[in-house]
Amino acid sequence: GLTKDVKDKRGNYKRSNATIKKGACYASTRGTLDGSYEFGLVRYTNATAIVRNKAVGSASGEKRPILCMDLDVDGAAPQNVSRAQLDAMVRFHLGRARTLTPSASGGATSTVPFERGSFVVGEEHDKTKDSLDNPRWNKRQFLGIKVAGVKTTLDPAIVSLAYRFAWNKAVATDTFDIAGDPVGNFLSAEVDAENNEHIHFAKIDAHRIAITEAGRDYDALVITPKLGANGKVLDKALATCKREVDDTGAALEKFSCTGLGSPNPTPSKVTEAAIDPSAVTSKIVPAKSIRGISLGFSKEKVLALLGTPDSIETYPPIAPYGYITQFEYGLTRIELEEDGKVVGIVTQSPKVKTANGIGYGSKTAALKAKVPGLDCSKEYMCTLGGGKAGEPVTAFYVATGLVENTTLFYFGAEGFIGE
Repeated sequence: GLTKDVKDKRGNYKRSNATIKKGACYASTRGTLDGSYEFGLVRYTNATAIVRNKAVGSASGEKRPILCMDLDVDGAAPQNVSRAQLDAMVRFHLGRARTLTPSASGGATSTVPFERGSFVVGEEHDKTKDSLDNPRWNKRQFLGIKVAGVKTTLDPAIVSLAYRFAWNKAVATDTFDIAGDPVGNFLSAEVDAENNEHIHFAKIDAHRIAITEAGRDYDALVITPKLGANGKVLDKALATCKREVDDTGAALEKFSCTGLGSPNPTPSKVTEAAIDPSAVTSKIVPAKSIRGISLGFSKEKVLALLGTPDSIETYPPIAPYGYITQFEYGLTRIELEEDGKVVGIVTQSPKVKTANGIGYGSKTAALKAKVPGLDCSKEYMCTLGGGKAGEPVTAFYVATGLVENTTLFYFGAEGFIGE
């Protein structure tokens, strides 16, 4: 039900800027301090879609993934739709949203109705993160999807698995389109005689089956090629998640997955825990390097030292560097100019510190005591180095008395990292 919003003869859009600014998706992205630089918006007469600002290469133009959407429903204030929810709305062909607020049924479950089906949700979700073990819809438990013409309620873990399989296959390039989607649209579903569940998509099948291995019972989620409902899905598995259960079917552990990448798509910041804190690449050397990387290093040298980045993004040109490519390693970002040279580094990792322990979370008093020669004349940061254009300078940004991040950049690089 989305209609592109275009300017009228007077240069006005049908959906106002004031309405756009009411959306939670807009407020947390485009509406932030640096949001206009990082995020773009696609205007519809009844929605706002937020994307990364236009870049170059594969992640540009119409192939940029939608990060979230503010959708107008029933004349209410715009309601936030995450990309997982949007994926299900499209993949299961649910049609127009009747509301995005669960109906008040008075029982343990309620529904979020659409033109051709509904989300089935439970009570307020607990504080654990969304996962295959505990799927979540917005702030509630996700209990499944009802689709017009299908008798069974589609299993929430299988629905979640299909999305995560598609997401992980695309995450390397952060590029999404129908042609490259490895799952495809929903086709049909059934429950077999052994109470195993099977959901059929255009390109793959997804299954929830009970299996026994070495005398132990398991609950298994499996992605296979187009096999149909049969008992040999494990022989052709593209991805498998399983957890041991007791004789009542209650889980004894969390799902463990193979062939899926990460079973729970999360920001790459969590991988910082894998960094060896004693390694030279986990140190800050003021006015020289962060994690062993110095300004001017080539892209090849960065890759040789730190390996493949968790994510790669390209941003619009910034003078004098041209297009900026960002390599993200956990909580550390490496910025490279158009010719592949490092021009900026910023870290918020509590594991990346100076030799005497100064870094993210350090108190300002300790910062001043343990890093001699700092210039703390500016209220929000202390710097070391620089003085002349083109010289490296390290900035320790401080807020509420603590170091918030550490940045290495070229002195005089206006409008870029740091100043």
